[in-house]
Amino acid sequence: LRFHFAFAKEFEPLLLGPIAFGCLLANIPRNGFEEGVMALISAGISQEIFPPLIFLGVGAMTDFGPLIANPKTLLLG
Repeated sequence: LRFHFAFAKEFEPLLLGPIAFGCLLANIPRNGFEEGVMALISAGISQEIFPPLIFLGVGAMTDFGPLIANPKTLLLG
């Protein structure tokens, strides 16, 4: 259904295409991922990989336009 909306109806194809592909891959029986994605998530947290990636992502989304336009706002924190 998501493939149909993504490609036939051209409704957000760049968003729904990968989501539909992931849904299909997640529902393939006996694909070697029986323990699930939680094992990967817990390994990323225990190895301290995900917290720095989250902070990098938040920092990359920061808009510095107002700070460049008015540098004295740096003092506000």
